[in-house]
Amino acid sequence: MKRLACVLLLLVSVLSGCASGPKYADMSAGIPAIRSGEGRVYFYRDGLFFGGALRPDITLNGMTVGASEPGGFFYVDRPAGSYRATTGTETEKSVSFVLAAGETKYLRTYATLGIVVARVVIELVTADDARKDLPSLSYTASPVARLAGSPIASAPNLGNAQQSASPLQSTGDINDAEALPNASLAMKERYRAFLQQPKPRAFAISQSGKNWRQTYGRSRDLSLPSDAGQRAVLLCERASNEPCFLYAVDDYVVYQAHSPQEPKQ
Repeated sequence: MKRLACVLLLLVSVLSGCASGPKYADMSAGIPAIRSGEGRVYFYRDGLFFGGALRPDITLNGMTVGASEPGGFFYVDRPAGSYRATTGTETEKSVSFVLAAGETKYLRTYATLGIVVARVVIELVTADDARKDLPSLSYTASPVARLAGSPIASAPNLGNAQQSASPLQSTGDINDAEALPNASLAMKERYRAFLQQPKPRAFAISQSGKNWRQTYGRSRDLSLPSDAGQRAVLLCERASNEPCFLYAVDDYVVYQAHSPQEPKQ
């Protein structure tokens, strides 16, 4: 019986289609240049049929940025820094790397045999290898569209801080502006004003504590995530050119520091 189940699972993983969308060869000339202070990360997977039913999410520093789809590719732009990309099915696979400003990294995912069924792994590849693979692959979705479809994600944190995975349980007093980590007087004043804004709302702070962004209500810009938390983090990172983290969502503080000491500036 177990053998039959394994065979059926294997057949399902094999008999699956590939991604559809514009080909890299047709759209590469129109891909925008990398912003100052940022780097670009390409994720792709070849069009082999094996493991086609397995399309796990891909996360970058805990934030869902897309999915491993056979025959597909997508890219994200991020501030220079250290990153960990993760995907997996029965087991989690990850790869860590440092992204420099203006640099492009290429990460390939592929299906291989696992203990019970096929599994998806991820690896860094050279630019030369990626340029050979990308032309025939289809653009699966924009990074922003992916972010908009995922739950509030963990963003890079400030010092030893850890962000809660869910805003349902507050980790502090939402009205206490003095509790903001590494906050200037200007940030505290902006945060107090943020508390008067309508929901959904979110407040994000940059890793250094020098920048912040707030979002509230529904965005009229369809290119931005519909989720207030994801939108705040994205806008904060664009403005500061460094990783940002969520501090508050609606009436909840989602930031949690392990130590009472403030991170060093």
